[in-house]
Amino acid sequence: MFQPGDIVEFDNLIAGKRKWHLCVNADRWFLNLNSPKDRAYPGDLEVDCAALPGIPATVSGKSIISCNMVLRMPDEKLGRCRPQKVGTVSVATAQDITAHVRGLRVLSVIEKKPILDGLGGVA
Repeated sequence: MFQPGDIVEFDNLIAGKRKWHLCVNADRWFLNLNSPKDRAYPGDLEVDCAALPGIPATVSGKSIISCNMVLRMPDEKLGRCRPQKVGTVSVATAQDITAHVRGLRVLSVIEKKPILDGLGGVA
């Protein structure tokens, strides 16, 4: 359905609103995309908004790719969330993400694998 590097908007059933996500693996693995907050997390990767086409720019011109948790969405759950592709990251952005994830200590090797396997094919 979605390919690594696709930016996908879908309903976040916990937050109760639509949110943007980055598909990192064709087996429906995603990272959350967020606006910058006062509190940063160790896995956060700050990027220029231009690196995430299809998402409205923030006031600061920056967005956060939250690499702290990899989200897997089974087909039936993803279907209920009304997913819509809004853009695709560049090869350079995919390379930046994989380099960042390789160096993270907040994810285990098992958690890193779907990201590196999926985005590694883009980069």
